Amino acid sequence: MTSEQHPSGINTHESELNKPHIHEQRSHAVNAACAIFGFDGVELRLLLFKREQEPFAGKWELPGGRLHHDESAENCLIRELHDTLGLSVNLFRQVQTISNHPYKRFTNRF
Repeated sequence: MTSEQHPSGINTHESELNKPHIHEQRSHAVNAACAIFGFDGVELRLLLFKREQEPFAGKWELPGGRLHHDESAENCLIRELHDTLGLSVNLFRQVQTISNHPYKRFTNRF
């Protein structure tokens, strides 16, 4: 299995790059967000960041962003975490895909 190097230094497997993308079916924006938990020895912590730009400037949110046309949700999160927060993360577990699309095309649970 071959892999491609992402600017963050994380290898992305070819199988991920070649799988069918949600973009082939969509006519609206698709976003990905992730919950990153940490434990400080006493409390469970959740990573949030404060938006600097509109819409919702000054509001707290989960890390993530809008998928590029040729990008999977996992690759979007790798890119966004690196570009926005300077983090290099390569382990994700997709829990749920949520959509408010009337046809429910994108509602998947893993």
